[in-house]
Amino acid sequence: RLEILASTLRLAERTYEINLQRFEVGTMTSQDLFQEEVRLNETRLEHLNAVIDLNLAWARYEHVVNR
Repeated sequence: RLEILASTLRLAERTYEINLQRFEVGTMTSQDLFQEEVRLNETRLEHLNAVIDLNLAWARYEHVVNR
């Protein structure tokens, strides 16, 4: 899950960069760019949640193993 989300995040960052360039040359509205930024932030949040879930699972595993 984490690897897939990391790839998705890289793609979302690249997509945002492209759309930012489109906005700068006038082929995209500020509202459209805002929507792209929202999508990017949602993807970042999903990735962060996956990292947190992995760390929590690892901590639970270590707790059980070290009893």
